[in-house]
Amino acid sequence: MVGVLDFLTKHFLVLSTAITALLAGVTFLFITSYLSVFDSGLGLIFIIEYADILKFTLILLSIVAGVSSAIWGIVNNFYLYIIEKRTINKWVAVILISLFFGGFGFQMLYEYIHYADGRWYYTLMKLASYLLLIYWLFSIRQNVINWPNIPKLEILADIFWFFVSIYIFGATYGLSVKFSPKHYDIWVRDAQSLHDATIIMLLPHHSIFLVGQTVVTIPSANVLRIVHTTSTTPVD
Repeated sequence: MVGVLDFLTKHFLVLSTAITALLAGVTFLFITSYLSVFDSGLGLIFIIEYADILKFTLILLSIVAGVSSAIWGIVNNFYLYIIEKRTINKWVAVILISLFFGGFGFQMLYEYIHYADGRWYYTLMKLASYLLLIYWLFSIRQNVINWPNIPKLEILADIFWFFVSIYIFGATYGLSVKFSPKHYDIWVRDAQSLHDATIIMLLPHHSIFLVGQTVVTIPSANVLRIVHTTSTTPVD
């Protein structure tokens, strides 16, 4: 741990620049994955401007800075009390893991049989996201402890799985929005209003909605009001 802090202190300027650039790349990958849920041709990504990526990157940077210490505490305590001290009996752990996977498996089977809209795929992506989070719980702690004596192949593997994780997280979030029960009525200037629409993204220059299976893009200046379908209170 001391070695990590010493390394961060000596290379703070370079690391801060690299982290900002990395977060910008991660933000773009997450947005691309998120929008691909609604447009497999990735045409929506060209609506995103550099200023939007910068704004999302700054938001992500503030979130990472704010919760990094809390995340480290959770990771460290989880590993110490669950793994090293083995406070949970192995058979209890086996039962919990079996229930975890069994529950997801039953839900996917049910959704595959009863729904034709690919809802089972959302459940599969949620499972993948949870497994990747568990993987990073162990990987982050081990890398911090073993720094700087980490094998190069392990570093490359972590980089690969990091970007895979970001893509899966983005797609999972997109699917959660797609299958969300929240719908809105969109009042549009000089055009027909949109009913039972799902909000994909609201930007200063364009607003993107999903109406049924159709993606609708409207200049934000033409969006007069967004109202929840079960409420008369405007969202914006």
